[in-house]
Amino acid sequence: MNTLCGDKSQFYNPGLEEPLTDLYRCPTCGAEKEVSVTYDLLQRMFFPDRFADTVCGECDVYCDKVING
Repeated sequence: MNTLCGDKSQFYNPGLEEPLTDLYRCPTCGAEKEVSVTYDLLQRMFFPDRFADTVCGECDVYCDKVING
């Protein structure tokens, strides 16, 4: 017997979770930085929340995602 009633989906607030991050490395100078990412259900991949966050602060080059294999 199920005693729950009402819509329980309103209790989940994704803004309260810690953001997922991936490590990105500059191909030019080797600097590393953590970038906040979000999973895209349609493409089944993680993408940066803002692609501007993947730009290296030292050389202005887009960083590559570090794949831990």
